Amino acid sequence: REAENLKDQLTNLEKKLEVEVGAAISAKKAAEELLKAVQQDVNKFKGEAVQFSKMAKEAQERYERELVLHVEQNKMLRETERKLEEMKGEKETAQATVKEWEAKTIEAK
Repeated sequence: REAENLKDQLTNLEKKLEVEVGAAISAKKAAEELLKAVQQDVNKFKGEAVQFSKMAKEAQERYERELVLHVEQNKMLRETERKLEEMKGEKETAQATVKEWEAKTIEAK
């Protein structure tokens, strides 16, 4: 009788152990799946972060190029304005010379 009780206890313990092992295996699988999902999310985030970083760098480079072009265009504009003023002066001088020659031509007649 005592042997049967021990045998029953052992059988019950084996069943409990099987249930516990099954639960542990299920928990391990769930944890592995969760870990895999987290790793995928991290990898996706890293990829997006790298892409965003590249985009930000490209935008900065484009901005710097535009800034350099703007400065160069302003220099060209100032130079063109200077030349225009110089040409206006030359035009006025030429017009004055023409008037002088016209006056001399009229006097000579």
